[in-house]
Amino acid sequence: MSSSGAQNEPYVESLECSRFVLTDECPANAESWFLARCFAALLVRGVRGIVSFADPVPRTDDSGAVVAVGHVGTIYQATNAVYMGRATPRTVKLLPNGVVLNERMAQKVRRQEQGHEYAERLLIRQGAPALRVGVDPKVWLREALVAVGARNLRHRGVHRFCGQVVGVAARPMTLPGREGCGRWLPSEAPFPTDICSYTLRLLTTPGRSWPLLDQGQAFTVRSYRGAYDVRWISLKRALPTGLSASDRLVVDATVLAEHPEVGTLACTAPTLPVVAEEDLKSLEGALLVVTWLLDSGFDRGGTLYVIGGGTVQDTAAFAASIVHRGARWVFVPTTLLAQGDSCIGSKSSINHRGYKNQLGTFHPPAEVIVDDAFLGTLAPREVQSGIGEMLHYAALGGGTVWAAFEAELSGGWERLSTADMSALAMRATTVKKDFVEADEFDTGLRRNLNFGHTFGHGIEYASKGHIPHGIAVAYGIECANAYAEKLGILAPEVRARIGLIVRGLVDGSELREVSASQIVSGMAQDKKRVGDEAELILLEDLGRPVRVSARLDGHLERFLEHVLDTW
Repeated sequence: MSSSGAQNEPYVESLECSRFVLTDECPANAESWFLARCFAALLVRGVRGIVSFADPVPRTDDSGAVVAVGHVGTIYQATNAVYMGRATPRTVKLLPNGVVLNERMAQKVRRQEQGHEYAERLLIRQGAPALRVGVDPKVWLREALVAVGARNLRHRGVHRFCGQVVGVAARPMTLPGREGCGRWLPSEAPFPTDICSYTLRLLTTPGRSWPLLDQGQAFTVRSYRGAYDVRWISLKRALPTGLSASDRLVVDATVLAEHPEVGTLACTAPTLPVVAEEDLKSLEGALLVVTWLLDSGFDRGGTLYVIGGGTVQDTAAFAASIVHRGARWVFVPTTLLAQGDSCIGSKSSINHRGYKNQLGTFHPPAEVIVDDAFLGTLAPREVQSGIGEMLHYAALGGGTVWAAFEAELSGGWERLSTADMSALAMRATTVKKDFVEADEFDTGLRRNLNFGHTFGHGIEYASKGHIPHGIAVAYGIECANAYAEKLGILAPEVRARIGLIVRGLVDGSELREVSASQIVSGMAQDKKRVGDEAELILLEDLGRPVRVSARLDGHLERFLEHVLDTW
């Protein structure tokens, strides 16, 4: 637009600007200064109108390196530009090097228009074969995109700003918004703020077709202390002759009372019954186990058998990791949450003076025995919690593993038999196995397993522990997927597909006693938080996790208020 209101001739009195990004490395007002100099130069050349696009979606290559950061036009907001809303949502092709092959470039290839060579070279450098004479360019393009591993990225549309540059360019260093250069039109719509504080990095999933194991079968997990087997077998068949005199048994007192086969086993070796309450999962609880082991004459030739759920596992595994500089131990998980999650992975975590899971070690078991008979005495809420936890593995696994969960749960979780539950648990842990083997010490890839957990931990904290962990994770999955859809990362139909299973498991009743601000406060306690940002693992599709950093501020609280309202 011109100052006189006359229609401009395109590309003569108007200019399109993009990728003016206010980065953290930019000192003080340097970018504003640079933009002001640009406006001054444009004035000299007769440019009066500016249209600018701010792309909020970062670009990453397959290694996870950010090649172009996302932004919401903070520099244009600062100069009081008119925000015109988003452009049309679309799906773009993202190449392995993080470059977008847009539709105009693709059209040039298909029609062999001027400039098609650049797009073709771009694909060839990524591994596509050269376009041979006589080959249909449309067919070549389609096959080339498959060959290089291009993936679809759902884009909600760039942010659009427009403004008017008027005045005399006599003071080229005047900042925008002052007399002389850069007087923008008054703001007519709220500026976008919802996604100005996130960065995204793709994380490669080990991805394969995970087998469905039957009762009696096993899989092996590789660890730094050697491989160990996870066997789906009854306790009696796994240990037909009981324990040896040098072995020791730590067992959940409730399990000992409810399952006669455990009582029989306890008669074959010294046994310590423990009460599976949160107080046990502490330094005091772990030292109680260590003291008992030493007092009972436990030596390096013996094996510590642990029978119980996650609380008993964490305490006894921590004790095993420090006694004799690492004792051999075998785990028999008795809850669905332990069978489908914590039984593998090497981690032990205990609480200390109000700090949850802040002390821990990596000390894998020598064997895991999964017996579905223990699941028959679980309360319905414990079953829900176990399924909620396992759902995040199903979503991370995608493909056949998600289809298996979807098929089993479509008829209602209440109808599952104990064998059905353990089958799903074995399926979930085979997904976890790949992440653990690739990153046992949780320094990179394994962090994908936090999908649903950052929001889930916040919900658990907000409820003061009244919402069980796995149920909180189920709600966390729904929150994560809603956030991913809001950012344009996850397609609405995929969110709906996952949400159908989540909402078949939980009904939202637990959320009535928590608030968005309490959840954000809980997220701020997460041990993977960095400064004022929480690390979120989101999905761009089933089986395709991405990492996002989100500031723990008002925008996240407003988002959560909206999510809570949907329940």
